[in-house]
Amino acid sequence: MKNHVKYTQADDPLARKQRFADNIKAKAEAGFICIYAEGRDCDGFGWASSPSMLPAVPTIVNKYIDDAHEWSDGIMSHTIIKPSDVGNPRHRAYGNRYA
Repeated sequence: MKNHVKYTQADDPLARKQRFADNIKAKAEAGFICIYAEGRDCDGFGWASSPSMLPAVPTIVNKYIDDAHEWSDGIMSHTIIKPSDVGNPRHRAYGNRYA
């Protein structure tokens, strides 16, 4: 039964929004988060952005992500990180996925 509950919660849009807000709250420092984007362009070349600092407000973060996706040529993902992790080369947002 537990697995069924977890599975249905994963598909629940309200639960997804709550997890998004909880992630922002957990990563916030002094009211701000940093967001890191990476993806591929229309030719398949990989790219990565420098982290951007945003207010730790879910609607602002969601609008930032939506605006970025609107102009993307290929796949794109965003990672929310703590501002104190910016510049840490061992943080997973900087390519070291197994750090």
